[in-house]
Amino acid sequence: MKERCIVCGTETGIDKNTPVNERELYISGIGQLCYKCHVETTDPEMAKRQRVNEEIRERICQYQQR
Repeated sequence: MKERCIVCGTETGIDKNTPVNERELYISGIGQLCYKCHVETTDPEMAKRQRVNEEIRERICQYQQR
């Protein structure tokens, strides 16, 4: 079984049996995070850029569907 993100519940791809010292995006005393939640909680500027990029992609897709 795979770990789930403690913030959003998304499956992380990290096996539950993986020792915490070998995991990426694990915060001691808190738990496992997915990449998106890790960025949003540790690098707000990067998260803001990613949200802007997602918004641009959505607008391009909407335009192309016309």
